[in-house]
Amino acid sequence: MQRQLALLKLQSRIDALMQAYRGRAGGFEMPAELVRGPGEIRECFVRLQRTARREVLSFAQLPYALALENNDTELEMLGRGVRYRAVYERAVLAQPGASEHLRCYLDAGEQARAATVLPSKFVIADRRLALIPVGAHQEPAAGCLLIRTRGIVDALAALFEQVWDRSVPPQRHERAEPDSHAQATFSGEDLELLALMLAGLPDKALASRLGLSVRTVHRRIRRLMSLAGCTTRMRLGWYAARARLL
Repeated sequence: MQRQLALLKLQSRIDALMQAYRGRAGGFEMPAELVRGPGEIRECFVRLQRTARREVLSFAQLPYALALENNDTELEMLGRGVRYRAVYERAVLAQPGASEHLRCYLDAGEQARAATVLPSKFVIADRRLALIPVGAHQEPAAGCLLIRTRGIVDALAALFEQVWDRSVPPQRHERAEPDSHAQATFSGEDLELLALMLAGLPDKALASRLGLSVRTVHRRIRRLMSLAGCTTRMRLGWYAARARLL
């Protein structure tokens, strides 16, 4: 219950941080720092990774504040024994050169999974610091927040774990043969709901995103489970992965 509440309140807490930042008084120590511009964002991204002693978690989602390019800092930190886990949105993996980019880090020790849709993008170091874009549609021009507030970082880490558990390794995701019968059974609206559900969005957020009531969302998910012959949402996720519905 506490994890679910943290996920539901995450966006409002980040918005509150932004309001506090804009209205801060002189000398007030802020729990977050606004970083603007590609140069400053890259420098902050490098610094955040170098603070890690145990693990770096990330969601990779377009649009990028930084283009797909070599992250030498990750290779350096992997060499020091820092664990990297990343979930890539499929749109990222479809970018030119993305397969070679990913292979470099997988060979160096990164653990990666793929998801059709991600609810956000961010980087977390040791569950102490998080770097997350702000602004409409998370456009990089709006800047990023370097967050130090423990509650928000914990909520982001919980969201990561939830999506990680429901995602699949990129290699299997790319090699799996589509199930033509399953694809014909599920409509475009069904697949949109399924993708958002597997991305970890709570039912209330699903309803808001799709312009539906929570009751309608529940009814549609039960219908998807019936079509797939599943009794739980977790089994529905595995069915979607095996049939390559997304």
